[in-house]
Amino acid sequence: MSRKIQWFTLSFGFAFLILTPLDHVRAANPVDQLVAPYNAQVKLSHSPKFEGRGDGVETCPVTGDKIMGKDWQAKLNGRIVYFCCKGCMQRAVKLPDKYVKPTLTEQKQAVQQYLASDKFAGREFDPEMCDE
Repeated sequence: MSRKIQWFTLSFGFAFLILTPLDHVRAANPVDQLVAPYNAQVKLSHSPKFEGRGDGVETCPVTGDKIMGKDWQAKLNGRIVYFCCKGCMQRAVKLPDKYVKPTLTEQKQAVQQYLASDKFAGREFDPEMCDE
């Protein structure tokens, strides 16, 4: 009888060790902590800084170029915004807060502030991002 109890105890203990997750052991390894997947929504929960260069009516909010037609448009932040090309429209749709403000007045003020800021400092827009 004692052999059966020993065998049962050993079998149960071995099965417990195999089936128990080792998360507590993995968490102690700093390399695993560095390469562990993370929730991107938590990391990028802040809104991007405004970098609009145009008003979205006469000039493209992404590049600041004059809008020649009303072919490329999107409703962003509650208003219709026009773009110089498809690439600029797609870029603004991905990050609307970066290029568009809710009202035209706010947009014009924000564009003036951004263009006057040290961050902008007369930088040209990367032409590879625009498919004009």
